[in-house]
This record gives sequence, C-alpha cells and structure tokens, in this order.
Amino acid sequence: MILFPVTQIVIKHRNTDDKSLVGRAFQFAFLVAFVIFVYGLIHAQQPKLVNYDVELANEAAKSEKVKIVLLGDLHLSVNSDIKATEKMVELANSCDPDIIVIAGDIFTSNYEGLKDPEKYSDVLSRMRAKYGVYAVCGNHDVDENLIGGFSISPISEAFRTPQMEKFFADSGFKILYDESVEIGDGLFTLAGRVDGEKAGDGTSNRLSPDMLLKDSDKSKPVVVLQHEPIEFKSLADSGADLILCGHTHNGQIFPGNLVVPLFNENGYGVKELYGATTVVTAGVGYYGPPMRIGTDSEVTVVNVTFK
Repeated sequence: MILFPVTQIVIKHRNTDDKSLVGRAFQFAFLVAFVIFVYGLIHAQQPKLVNYDVELANEAAKSEKVKIVLLGDLHLSVNSDIKATEKMVELANSCDPDIIVIAGDIFTSNYEGLKDPEKYSDVLSRMRAKYGVYAVCGNHDVDENLIGGFSISPISEAFRTPQMEKFFADSGFKILYDESVEIGDGLFTLAGRVDGEKAGDGTSNRLSPDMLLKDSDKSKPVVVLQHEPIEFKSLADSGADLILCGHTHNGQIFPGNLVVPLFNENGYGVKELYGATTVVTAGVGYYGPPMRIGTDSEVTVVNVTFK
C-alpha cells in the first residue's frame, strides 16, 4: 500500500527531469544555431584572397608573368553591404593585378533593389589593373520578377536594362558579349561569353565555342571568361587554354559545398580538364540569405607564367 504513492513520486520526478533535459537541449540547440547564423552573416562580409598558379604556353612571352584577378557573383541587391564591396576592391588592388575579370552575376535579377547604386559604381570604378577591368554577364544580370529568390519571369521577358548597362560603364567595366580582345600586345586572347541561360535580350542565344574562338590566334594562349562552369570540353576542343568561371558560389552554405562537386566537372577551384585549365571562383557575394557557412567570400588570383 505504501509502494504505490512512492512509485508515483519517483515517476513524476523522472518525468520532471526528462522535461528539464529536453528544455536544456532545445536551448542549447537554439544557441548553437544562433551562433552559426551570426557567424554566417559576418563571415560573408569578409572576402579573402585565394591564389592559383597556372602555366600557359607562349613562346614569344616565355618566362613572363601575368596576374589575373578573378571576381564573380557580386550579386548586388537589397542585401548588399557597401563596406564588403570596398573590401573586395581593396583586396583586388592590393594584388597589383595586370587584369581584373568579373565572371558575371553582378546584379541579382534587378537594378532597383540596389540602394544607392551610384555609391557602388563609384567604389567599383576604383579598381586598378594594367590592362583594365573586363566582365561578362550572368544569368542574374537581367531584370526579372522573383518570388522567394526564384525567377517567375520567362526568358522572353528577361532583359538587361539601360540602367544596368550604365552601371557597368560607370564602374569602368568593359563588358564582353561573345567577343574577344587581345591583352598585352599579344600575351593572350580574352574571349567573353554571353550567358547560356539568359542572354539579356529575351533569349538564351550565344555563340558556340567554335564560333566564339574561330578567329583567335591559337599560337598564343586563349582565355575564356564565362559565367557558368559548363562546356569545358567544347571550349578546350575549340582552342581554349584557360577557362574562368563563377556561378556555383562553392555551395555558399554547408552542405551546399558538398553537393556542388556532384553536378559539375569543376564546381570550385582549379582543375585540368580536356587539356585546358579551368578555374571556378566561389565569388564575393551571396544569393538569398546574406551569409556563408562552410565557404568563403573570395577574390581569386590566377598567377599565370608563360612557358
């Protein structure tokens, strides 16, 4: 008769302990999540330098060196921070680059979302490189409607606006639309590709690798700048020696960085493919939440030595 109430007391005590334990576990999990969230927000605003060494064949310029600073995925938008852009420019200039190239997605699907665009173009115009600043556009460098970060506009309505084009000019960018330029009096050819998803004119039309590079001097290195890391084999077969890309953000937020390699021949970093060197930058901006977890915001430096 005495055991029953004692048993009730013991069970009730255990239930109370269990609830207290669950509560503490929930509080701890919330604290960890909050710390990671804050870390991601701060970390995304701290770009760092990443260096790669590449050799390209150019008998006429043997032993000469060229420093290429590769930027990508600025994603200027409502979530942008002018201080982060200033840090990016400061880092890029600190490398004393011969040329700066930008691999697209300068905007995030509209111009109006960027507050004080004149401040950003002023900061970007301070980038300095011996041979100038060249860029291509990405799939988000168009004006389109977004819901939850995803486009709901058909490609036929995805156009690059005059305001975007003016911003590029004010920033000192030389945009390459399926065209090539000679850099450094024959050091190499730089070919810039139109984006294959959204060309900016309501289509997805762009030149094939063969057509893009058909007039390039193949006795000198050919460098291709494009947004998405695709068509490596076709580009290499058409004469590309070095292919520079962005787009993937290296996954941006863990475990995205583990998924990216599953869907790309080169989703991040430097990799030799089909006789060409491919370099994919994680970019300096972010898409969606302004955070990076498990990846870095980066200014990528490609140190080219001619052999």
